[in-house]
Amino acid sequence: PGQSGYAIAGRELRPGKPACYHWSKAEPDLANPVHAIYGDHRMAVFHYVYILVSKSHPDRHYTGLTENLRARVEAHNSGQLPYTAKYKPWLIDTAIAFRSRKKASAFEKYLKCHSGRAFAKKHF
Repeated sequence: PGQSGYAIAGRELRPGKPACYHWSKAEPDLANPVHAIYGDHRMAVFHYVYILVSKSHPDRHYTGLTENLRARVEAHNSGQLPYTAKYKPWLIDTAIAFRSRKKASAFEKYLKCHSGRAFAKKHF
């Protein structure tokens, strides 16, 4: 890193420029952006709105909300969730991170309504 001292996968963040998250100078875990360190000391909590596509039935999609994307997809693929068990295995098609639970929940609700499904189909 140059002047700022911060980098994400080798890309320097410029001071004063917005970023979704940035790594601490102390040993970033570049392999796991879900556990990004915000600032120099505290963990960022993200809420993920995700869209899954069934590998066995590609016309089937599922939209959900979670704080732990990896664990949630594993739960879908292990058959723990009755609504998605029939169409497993699932792959992540789209995942969007929000800091605000309220905004994430509103976006998930939108994606589950008629116009939101049309939006997702067109843009994702």
